[in-house]
Amino acid sequence: MEESAWRIREVLVKAGGFLAVLVWCLWLIPTPVYEQVKDNTSVSVYAEHPVSQVLPISIRIVDGIDIQVENANQLPNTTMLTLVISREDGSVIRIIDSKLGDVLSSDKLRFRFASISLDPAQPAAITLTASSLLEKHPLFIRYFNDTHELSYRVLAPRPQIISFIEQILHINTVGTDIALTYDAGSDIIHGKNPYDRILSGNLQDNSSYATYLPSFYLVSALSQWAGLDTYSSWIAFWRPVFLLFALATAGLLFSVFWKRGWYVLAFFGALFFLLNRWSLYIATVGLFDFIPIFFLVLSLLLLKKRPYLSLFLFGLSLSFRHISAILLPLYVIALWQATSSKDRIKKTFLGALSLILIPLAVSIPFMVANITSFLKSMAFSFTRGPVTHFSVPSVDAFLGLVGPSSKVELLVLLGLVYVVYARKYVGFFTASLLAFLVFLNFHSVWFAQYMAYAAPIGVVALLEIEGRKRE
Repeated sequence: MEESAWRIREVLVKAGGFLAVLVWCLWLIPTPVYEQVKDNTSVSVYAEHPVSQVLPISIRIVDGIDIQVENANQLPNTTMLTLVISREDGSVIRIIDSKLGDVLSSDKLRFRFASISLDPAQPAAITLTASSLLEKHPLFIRYFNDTHELSYRVLAPRPQIISFIEQILHINTVGTDIALTYDAGSDIIHGKNPYDRILSGNLQDNSSYATYLPSFYLVSALSQWAGLDTYSSWIAFWRPVFLLFALATAGLLFSVFWKRGWYVLAFFGALFFLLNRWSLYIATVGLFDFIPIFFLVLSLLLLKKRPYLSLFLFGLSLSFRHISAILLPLYVIALWQATSSKDRIKKTFLGALSLILIPLAVSIPFMVANITSFLKSMAFSFTRGPVTHFSVPSVDAFLGLVGPSSKVELLVLLGLVYVVYARKYVGFFTASLLAFLVFLNFHSVWFAQYMAYAAPIGVVALLEIEGRKRE
């Protein structure tokens, strides 16, 4: 009876998990389907001065309007606003009355309403009125100075998964870090060494240097040679590829818990990795970090059963981005402890060969071209001055330290993590998580994408929970 009850509960957990994911994916949410945003100047809205805009005729279903504003947070939240959606002949389709505080979101007025159907044959218009505002205290709406059109966007109901992907791929990545990898690939195609950029710098301030191991630079060059010779076509191809690697990583996390019968953790691990803010950041700015993260996670999971393949995959991850090099001593300790004394030297050598095979193969051409620029580019992460996406300084930045002396706390704490693992106080996954936490909290440079590496490692560390047989 008890076993039967367990089986029923197991089936319910599985079915419930997949059903919840399906509902999340198909849930209809307001999604931008048309956008007209260019901040040039503004127009005043007050009691005697409403503003109007004709909607694009291609839009059939609408369930939201966002209008860009300037000074809304300086006005009373009780200010009454009226949004009217009407046809070209003047007949009213919908009237939405609301208080400013109820529709204000950051720099936008966000009007949401039950879906309405528009007829492309009769262009609709939106009119915004602020009945309680005076001319000397208006609400400022952003608009195009040259065309006198409002800056706004129209929303329509879309399944949440479609909205999720569309909004990620919609973000403009021109001028971001991923664009620099396109430029590095272009340099290679034209016979230039992208690592030579650092020779004119001071090793402390970044000036669009090539600071990764060259795997993705080479892949970037290869894809441009194959025909993706404009940035728009190049990024249009690669961003879906990056997302596929994110899904593959989530699949790894899901499958490793699922095989153990830890079904709740399977759903948790996959969703936590895909939807946490750091993964979303990588996805929206179009960085390629999902590729090295995938190979890193796969390497971690294979270490015990396939150590040489694991080390090869770890090296492959490093060849794209060497942020996870802080885990290298842990791999060495794990391999050393897993081999008998008579085979230790041989197996350690084979392990080291597996590890360096890809990083060395892709790096040799650039080392031959200019060993100085290559080594300086690789060392730049440790020599550059403190910089962060957040206003929270590391201890060295707090003390005003730059250079080797700024890394003392980081290296000491990493060393303690290695000792803790070597003495078997914690498992390999937990030690890996601790090493990344030390890096994130003590390294001079702290960018948002670094957090996305710790997220899957934290999930993998759950595998070292002792004594779990069932949810």
